[in-house]
Amino acid sequence: MRRYVPLVTLLVLCLTSPALAQFETATVVGTVRDASGGIVTDAKVSLTTTQTGVNAERVTDPNGSFEFFTVQVGTYVLSAEKPGFSVANTTNKAGGKVHLQVNPRLTAFGRVGWRDVDIFDDPNIPLPSGGAGNAETYVRNKQLALGTTYTATSTSLLEVRFGWSGTEGGKNPAGLGTASALDAYGISGLPSDPRVAGGLPTQLITGFSDLGRQAMNPQWQYPTVYNPKVNYTWLAGRHSLKSGQRLRPNGALADVRFGSR
Repeated sequence: MRRYVPLVTLLVLCLTSPALAQFETATVVGTVRDASGGIVTDAKVSLTTTQTGVNAERVTDPNGSFEFFTVQVGTYVLSAEKPGFSVANTTNKAGGKVHLQVNPRLTAFGRVGWRDVDIFDDPNIPLPSGGAGNAETYVRNKQLALGTTYTATSTSLLEVRFGWSGTEGGKNPAGLGTASALDAYGISGLPSDPRVAGGLPTQLITGFSDLGRQAMNPQWQYPTVYNPKVNYTWLAGRHSLKSGQRLRPNGALADVRFGSR
């Protein structure tokens, strides 16, 4: 079973108040814990400034604690990692853009983007099946944009654009893929497919936190969006007239939900 460090990626703001403006540094302290609430020793903790990318590193002590002293005022990303632990919260993104001057009248561009987000949402009471938390939540997004602009005359131009975006997103309970409710607890009538089964089914106790896996978990969605458009613009003195066509058909949207009965 995978283990998670819930303190993997955090945005840290080191600020000074007007009353304490004479202090230009701060101290960042914390404790790294896994999904069950246990401390994680010998984990590498990194503090990275978003302005320059410079980072400092510490290793957690026998109490799972770490400290960064004399941290300059600013915005930082705090992350922790250790071999044998899966990353709980990560955000990776990349992109690129190209501009081309085909001839004096024609220009073109292309742009691509990619983003990958993984978050582990802990319940308020850490439990093996995930409790009321969303557990493993993920988003995979890819984008493509293409376009060209043609200057027909000194007073008119044609613009053609095409955009595409594809997303895969969803959430999975912490015990997904483990023994089914029938095998583990003798509870019949629930799915046994390992793609959706595993962990204790939702147990609702009035006035208390939910136990077992979240009721509407897992979920998956796969929206795709196409966005083509064409515009033609005329200039007349200080006035302009633009006409065009814009279509935005959506691809198949699948929203599959499984819940306890």
